[in-house]
Amino acid sequence: MAGPPLQSLDLKERCLGDARLALEVLASSRDEAAITMEALGGLADRADLRRMAFEAHGLKGTAATVGASPFSAARGALEVSARAGDLGGCRSALGRARSAWSASLPALAAAAEGEVGP
Repeated sequence: MAGPPLQSLDLKERCLGDARLALEVLASSRDEAAITMEALGGLADRADLRRMAFEAHGLKGTAATVGASPFSAARGALEVSARAGDLGGCRSALGRARSAWSASLPALAAAAEGEVGP
């Protein structure tokens, strides 16, 4: 995976300087991504490519909102593969997304701590 898990995280600025709101957005994004990642695994097992494309599209936006660019890119690759009907490509992209997601978790936690501050 190229680059840091979070890039140019200026979420606090996007939240108009509200550190608590930024923390809530980070936590919500983290929780939503965890649920969706679990669901995507099941969708891959059932070869439900249409639903995978839908879920990947939403998660790609969520990841971009918090600045998780590598995770967002992996989500985008999953969406493209699903829309193309490429189950093998979906499974490969899902593996990359899982790796990017795992790499993003510590950075999301650290960013959340930094957003709230002392």
